[in-house]
Amino acid sequence: MLANYLKRLEDLEAIAKSFAGVEKSYAIQAGREIRIIVDYQKIGDDAATLLARDIAKKIETDLSYPGQIRVTVIRETRAVNTRGRRAGVDPVSSATWSASPGGKPWRSFSPACAASATSTS
Repeated sequence: MLANYLKRLEDLEAIAKSFAGVEKSYAIQAGREIRIIVDYQKIGDDAATLLARDIAKKIETDLSYPGQIRVTVIRETRAVNTRGRRAGVDPVSSATWSASPGGKPWRSFSPACAASATSTS
């Protein structure tokens, strides 16, 4: 009984992983739901919807199961921004201090910083 249960979970995950762009898959809720994490650079929003449908069809044709199985495709984009002082960064002008090959310090500016530095001089 337990072997059949584990095989069913493994089969669900294997079907999901057989599709391009799938990074991870997790069968949960005793095999009644599968959550699929996809690469956001390879799979767009519309493609995620189609992928969920295609995986559901493949599960329906390849496996025998009681009841329904929910297929959830997760496509995530994260944007991270940090603020504060870091070593080697001037927070006022966003200029980076570093050393040249000869050991003498030199300063590089971002284009926006260079424009503000020339306008205030």
